[in-house]
Amino acid sequence: MPLRDKTGKLAGTFGISRDITDLKSAQDALAGERNLLRSLIDNLPDYIYVKDAGSRYVIDNISHRQLVGASSQEDVIGKTSAAFFPPDLAAQYHADDQATIQLGKPLVNHESGSATAPAITAGIPPPRCRCATATAGSSALSASGATSRKAKLAEEKLQRANTELARSQDEMLKVLEDCRSPMRN
Repeated sequence: MPLRDKTGKLAGTFGISRDITDLKSAQDALAGERNLLRSLIDNLPDYIYVKDAGSRYVIDNISHRQLVGASSQEDVIGKTSAAFFPPDLAAQYHADDQATIQLGKPLVNHESGSATAPAITAGIPPPRCRCATATAGSSALSASGATSRKAKLAEEKLQRANTELARSQDEMLKVLEDCRSPMRN
């Protein structure tokens, strides 16, 4: 900045400087941790999301976006469960969200949902854990739902085995009947 004398004539320049090395290091570390956390959230097979006090999504991961049929985070952010689920299921999710926020206690291993919801009938479980936090007059809700891929695969394998067993049993009964037929004649 220019430094002027009493007559307004330019006498020099002056400035104020501050060492921001620590601030810049802290910002870089925070950005690195944020990127690491985002990578972790996005690469977990569980459904991870955070909602504000109005039950609007503020963060979600790739698995959750696939669940709700969204192609980008922008398609989810700012919306409520009502944008993605049938009215009865969305109302239950909203009630669970609000109860968790009001109580300030986690809701763990609580299943809410309807057997008619497409996600539930497709074998996709509802959120299994909801945790509420409050900071400086605002509330947030984070939740996760395990996809339980191993359990789903095991269930599918068991169903295929039961189908094959029933088919084999039918074939054995036919063969047994065929064997008995010549004896009757």
